[in-house]
Amino acid sequence: MINEAHTPRSPTSPVTASALVSPPIPIESHWDDVYWRLMELRPKFPGGPLIQIRPDWREQEPPVGPAAALFKRHLAGVDSLLDVGAGDRYWETVLRRMHINLHYRSVDPDRRHPHEFSDFLKVTETFDAILMLELLEHLRLDVGLAFLKHGVKCLNPGGVLVIGTPNPRHAHQVWSADVTHIRPWPAHDLWSICQVVGLKDVEIYRQMLVTPKRRLVAPMQLALSRLLDLDPAYGLLLFAHKSPES
Repeated sequence: MINEAHTPRSPTSPVTASALVSPPIPIESHWDDVYWRLMELRPKFPGGPLIQIRPDWREQEPPVGPAAALFKRHLAGVDSLLDVGAGDRYWETVLRRMHINLHYRSVDPDRRHPHEFSDFLKVTETFDAILMLELLEHLRLDVGLAFLKHGVKCLNPGGVLVIGTPNPRHAHQVWSADVTHIRPWPAHDLWSICQVVGLKDVEIYRQMLVTPKRRLVAPMQLALSRLLDLDPAYGLLLFAHKSPES
């Protein structure tokens, strides 16, 4: 995870996340239903807008740019938030510096940093927002699906789930960024699965890293990526909401 596209988290949390959580329901017991729903939804995927972000946007004072604007918009009015796989609780300070004032809590099996919870699948409280940033790519498919389903249960009506994960259509990001990455989540499938588990108003954005120097070659990079059927965006950023009536 330690690369310019993703925020460093605790080095122990991705390795132990799937080992220290409650065992999920075997995927065979429900995968057929999920799979055929995916087949129905995939053709409806509207695509994701490309946003250009600075690699250090989180370190700016205050954090600025298109990603910061999205966080501010979707977390406006949020009172409580659970950061899943929080590692060193880095996002607590990022949110505070964005002047997003909320009650931050975290869950992670890591014992080097203080967390309110250690096993996400045993959390019974509900929250206005849940973060799963740089998490899903470290989990087996069955565990990832269990996390998403449980995330919906832990959201208050009208709450928002925020997901960040590497973009599988980038030339190398999923596999070159971290040895503990085991599962790519293509944008169309992530968008579809969020709806299968009961979320709505799913927005997904493709994040392309652009520095002042890189901005000069960005048009060439975009053209070459199209020619090779690749995506210059390193990461995906998704926002999905639970129905206010649920």
